[in-house]
Amino acid sequence: TEGKVIDTFSVHTKERITPGRTLLPRLVITAEPGSVVALLSYFYVFVVAVWLAKPIVIMNQHDKKIYNSYDSDDSTPLYMTLELASSLKSGTLNKMAPTKKALGLQPWSKRHFALKGNFIFYFADKKHADLMHEKSKGCIYLKNAKVEKLADYKGKKNVLKIEPTCPRRPNLEMDATSHFYLQAATPEDLEDWFQKVHGVSSGRIEQSTEDTLMGIPQGEHEDLDLPAGYD
Repeated sequence: TEGKVIDTFSVHTKERITPGRTLLPRLVITAEPGSVVALLSYFYVFVVAVWLAKPIVIMNQHDKKIYNSYDSDDSTPLYMTLELASSLKSGTLNKMAPTKKALGLQPWSKRHFALKGNFIFYFADKKHADLMHEKSKGCIYLKNAKVEKLADYKGKKNVLKIEPTCPRRPNLEMDATSHFYLQAATPEDLEDWFQKVHGVSSGRIEQSTEDTLMGIPQGEHEDLDLPAGYD
């Protein structure tokens, strides 16, 4: 029996190696409706759709090295290692805990934040002189992150919400704990943080982080693979 064209699929995928490029494969399948080939073709489209739903993050080598240094608590860089004296913006913000603690509450804690390159780095809230040898508690990768100002969030005013495109750390999965909620002291400070963070996220503001790499040792964490879908 002569086969029939059951469908024509145009599948859009993102090039994982070269940012800005897009592949547009076009698949024409000839098969009898209801046949094994037809069923496999629909399964193929389903698998591609699921793959496309995964976050695809393009990190340059500098950013990847910084991000992978957060593989464990033992490898997180020091304040002075990151050369944060030249940060775009720094200051104290209240940060909501990513998970619920006692009585099902998510407490807020003061942290010192520093914005540099494509990252926000955060530390224990200390005076600048005492920060130099302080290990970073975490980082937020900002490239292509979703950034929002929240006038009120769970009773807190002046909240900045950041939804990064990658987990808090390389060994974690993307989920609700990947989102950050940061409270500024005033509406003016919130606006300043928003403008700078959004500027970095959108690519409008660019700042080199090459000097932050000088003190990050060449080690096993440098060559760790990012989660599936990462370059």
